[in-house]
Amino acid sequence: LKTKMNIIDNEIIFIYSGSLGNNWNNPKVYARFIKNLRKVDIPHRFLFVTPNVKELKRTFKKYVIRHQEYFTVSATLEKVPKYLSVGDFGLNLMDRLDIRMSIKTSEYLAMGLPIITNSKVLGAKEIVEQYKVGLVLDDFENSSIKKLKDIIKKKDHMVLKCIRVADENFSTEEVAKRCRG
Repeated sequence: LKTKMNIIDNEIIFIYSGSLGNNWNNPKVYARFIKNLRKVDIPHRFLFVTPNVKELKRTFKKYVIRHQEYFTVSATLEKVPKYLSVGDFGLNLMDRLDIRMSIKTSEYLAMGLPIITNSKVLGAKEIVEQYKVGLVLDDFENSSIKKLKDIIKKKDHMVLKCIRVADENFSTEEVAKRCRG
């Protein structure tokens, strides 16, 4: 799939999977993130797996996000894991404070994708910090760019840890055990 999508070997792929709108998962947040990542001297692109492709492209046009910086796909739920498999990091960023973890957090972990979130996604932030499976950004400015470069270098060492955390905490079996008490 990476070859089919013209992804080069050393290119980092940041993935967002889920709906996008002007509420919780706002494409403007991702546009600002992409603009700040232009400062990273590592080849990278963004893959958005979302049913809201038109909304995303409209927002990105307003923010002058170039077509070569990202690609989009609208996929059925069954095909989402296939697209997640080409990624290196899963994104869960919000512009409003919320307690949620988002199902995408556990999906990313299950696929071995370290998570990049911000301090406004409180549930995801807690998981990333507790299990050390990604990066929590306080802002998208220069201080975070150095942290992001550091986490990219550590990515390969985090893949199995992400899968283990997902299996031990979010698998159907584990959740069922907790519900039974």
